[in-house]
Amino acid sequence: MALILLQPGLNPLGQFDGYTGTNGTGTSNVGVTAFKGGEVCSWQAMNYPALGAQDVNDGYTYWAGASGPGTPLKVVPAISMNWVANTAGSTGCRVQSGPYFLSDDGTQGYGTLFGEIVGGSVGSQSYAPYPNNIGQTVIGPHTALGSGKITCWDKPGMYAVTIDAVDQTASTGLIPTNTTLRPGMGLFFTQAGLLCPPGTGATIVAGTPVVGRFADFSTNGSYVTTPQSLVAALNSPSGDVSSVSALSFTQMNFWFNGAGGGGASATA
Repeated sequence: MALILLQPGLNPLGQFDGYTGTNGTGTSNVGVTAFKGGEVCSWQAMNYPALGAQDVNDGYTYWAGASGPGTPLKVVPAISMNWVANTAGSTGCRVQSGPYFLSDDGTQGYGTLFGEIVGGSVGSQSYAPYPNNIGQTVIGPHTALGSGKITCWDKPGMYAVTIDAVDQTASTGLIPTNTTLRPGMGLFFTQAGLLCPPGTGATIVAGTPVVGRFADFSTNGSYVTTPQSLVAALNSPSGDVSSVSALSFTQMNFWFNGAGGGGASATA
């Protein structure tokens, strides 16, 4: 559940609120703490002040709303991964024009205050590299909870996203079992902001450019976290080696084109 920085561009964006309120049409969006990390996101107009008097020093602009000229609304740019109903001036992020960002706030791997529980009732919660540690209890808040802002990356560079935060459509998504993937393949994104390849069964946001290029899959490369293959040794007293398995791919590595995108547009 994380965006992983490999060779990123310098200086992320961090000054914009996460979209938590409503815009001029009253359409709500997912909350700030729903970000896993690695979603494609952009600006969405949010009512000003969305959070009350605390926002009085924020900049804002006037917007007539999706219905055309009328009573102007005061709105601020907020970070959203909602690409549904995304025509210009409508309820979601703006289509085609971008800018396109990668979200960098989530629930695992972000230095939450007290990490994750290891042990639990009768040792039922053990720690191992993702994806073997799904369901762990994270001790501490979502990284965007304190500020309400979403950190984003807009510079070209090499990034990785954990496989649970990309399109996982069976056989056609960004998963290791998709035999059609190849290095350099263009990446688009779904209406939920999840990176995806062309030809996926998921709903690709139409009219958007290639936002990145697929490289490969890899493990997390950790030498500190105990892998499952070492938990039950071959010479264990019980002789049971059923839990021994090869390390799993944990992340998808790719080149991000940057805020402007690049290449052909999605048509489906």
